[in-house]
Amino acid sequence: MSDAPPTQPPLAAVPLPRPRLPVRTAMLLLFAALVLGVGGRFLFDAPTLGLNVLAWCGALVLVALLLARAWRATVGLEGRVLLGSGLLLAAMFAWRDSPLLTFVNFLAVVTAFALAASHLRGEGLRGASVAQHTLSLVRGHLMGLTGPFSVAFLAPWKAMGRRSFHPSVAPLARGLVIASPILSVFALLLTSADAAFARLFGEALRFDVTALAASTFAVLSWTWLALGWLYGALIAEPWTISAGGASAPKLGLTEVAVVLGSVASLFGAFIGVQAAYFFGGTSQITALTGLTYAEYARKGFFELVTVAALVLPMLVGLAGLVRDHERRSVVFRGLCVTIAVLVGVMLLSATTRMRLYVDAYGLTLDRLLATTFMTWVALTLVLFVVTLLTDTLRRFAFLAVLLGFATTIALNAANPAALVANVNLPRALRTPSVTVNGRSFASPDLVHLTTVGADAIRALVPHLAALAPTVRAEMQGRVEAALGATRDPRAWNWSRWAAKVAFERTSRGRE
Repeated sequence: MSDAPPTQPPLAAVPLPRPRLPVRTAMLLLFAALVLGVGGRFLFDAPTLGLNVLAWCGALVLVALLLARAWRATVGLEGRVLLGSGLLLAAMFAWRDSPLLTFVNFLAVVTAFALAASHLRGEGLRGASVAQHTLSLVRGHLMGLTGPFSVAFLAPWKAMGRRSFHPSVAPLARGLVIASPILSVFALLLTSADAAFARLFGEALRFDVTALAASTFAVLSWTWLALGWLYGALIAEPWTISAGGASAPKLGLTEVAVVLGSVASLFGAFIGVQAAYFFGGTSQITALTGLTYAEYARKGFFELVTVAALVLPMLVGLAGLVRDHERRSVVFRGLCVTIAVLVGVMLLSATTRMRLYVDAYGLTLDRLLATTFMTWVALTLVLFVVTLLTDTLRRFAFLAVLLGFATTIALNAANPAALVANVNLPRALRTPSVTVNGRSFASPDLVHLTTVGADAIRALVPHLAALAPTVRAEMQGRVEAALGATRDPRAWNWSRWAAKVAFERTSRGRE
């Protein structure tokens, strides 16, 4: 009889009874997780992230696929898509270098693998609702934290006997237990008898307790995380929203039309006021608001982006609450399209405000992140309208997730650090230094370029020779500190490597 865990049922199927986990299956899971834990301890014992993220995620995927094949568990299409997306997003850590991208890529990788933990087997995610996607995401995260407890409680460890292992395992374990105190006594006597042997023996056993504790904790942490994810992906039952109980309350077209019509009227009035700003220029902004261009941009951008972000769940929620035949009505679809168009105009206004803000204060990673989020919201609104009009709204949630992954990859391709450098470098070079107590220091604008990513440093390096000697020496030190992680192959990153090469070539050229 096979020890393979039960195959996960499709998303819409009734959950199976709680399974028992065979001991050999549990032991194989533990062994695979321990290997991944040791690998995580080694790979992430590096000064920063880079190639190590891709290596560990690749190992996790390989182990999962090997276990699925050994247990004859089918990996569904959605599972393959999510695993492939997770690996592609993990590869971004080895491509670009930027605090912004580290944050965004981390969120994307965690989301991809959390969803994969819930839907590695079976089909149905493409047609799942937003609520089911949210539930699957929560389940995926919780499995990484609580999955090992399930392994401990499901496996019949008490029934584990001699037949569970090779016959030589039990005698070997008993021999080690008996030999330990005997060796301790003899070692104590021999080390007391000879000083040279005692010194050699002491050096062999010398270790740093703090370092050992930290290493053990790291191995156990990565092992725990890997075990939870493997259990959730390959063994645990899915969480589904039961369709057998009372149906969710539905709204009629009248109630929904009142809500959407009110929102559309408010947005229309706001855009009517904004029209004067679009066509009136600086004088109109100052006359109507009493604000400067920069103040006007700073005051409104984030509010408009927040409005756009809140409209999306409102439309998706109302589409789920309205009756099916009324969702296809011209009135509902027309109001949704109208609101989407009005939000699009508001996002254009937000884009204008951000452009003015950048002209006044320069570009930062935070402003670039906000602009990227605004772009994703706009594209997701377009996706909602398309799926609504084509009556494929059931696929909206899965496509929105994939759109988020695609937006993340596009952000990496856009190279945020280089964008910030291209915008801010001319400004920084106009005033490259500040004087304090008669001594010149690099200006804050110039120093900032060494903190946004290696691609910004690569753009800065050719201009170092033109700086004053003291400022150039300061900037060289900052660049060397920022690129120091390239010495560790586990943290290898193409952008850092390219910047390091450019910096070394420039330094040799000056010599």
